[in-house]
Amino acid sequence: EAQAKKAEGKKYAVLIGVNKYSKPGYEELKFAERDMTRLKEVLEAGGFTVTLLLGSEKGDNEATAENIRRVLLDKEKGILKTVTQD
Repeated sequence: EAQAKKAEGKKYAVLIGVNKYSKPGYEELKFAERDMTRLKEVLEAGGFTVTLLLGSEKGDNEATAENIRRVLLDKEKGILKTVTQD
């Protein structure tokens, strides 16, 4: 059974939803954040480990370039580090 789980692999997703951009020139979106929140639920039900970053959040869950880089590249916990170790 352990071999079957290892062969199946782990599934990761990083979802980014932004309704309103802070920089001018970008049209406001109505449903990007809602859609990503719902997609997170679907993916988690399918066995994914999901990180969700949203424009309306603050702190570590805010959809900023810094947080996106952190989620992907952090030397200890970043998705790319985790994937290459699995």
